[in-house]
Amino acid sequence: MTERDIIHQNGDFWVAKSRISYTVFRTKLCVSTSDSAYSPDADGLSLALARCNYLAKRYVTETVNDRYERQRKSDMEGQNLG
Repeated sequence: MTERDIIHQNGDFWVAKSRISYTVFRTKLCVSTSDSAYSPDADGLSLALARCNYLAKRYVTETVNDRYERQRKSDMEGQNLG
């Protein structure tokens, strides 16, 4: 696989085309892992793009929500100390 095989990227997620599939990957530190693969036709491309965008949005939302929840718990613990 080469960089030319990457047809879409959204955050840490990307879609690559091969002879047999469109594959959704997630980049982690120094390696990418595949999430899912779809048929190498127009329907498969549509599904792969939708999955990539969904995962990117979900990951960002979870990250923001996790950060908010940690801050809220920290604030509540600080109020209990005083």
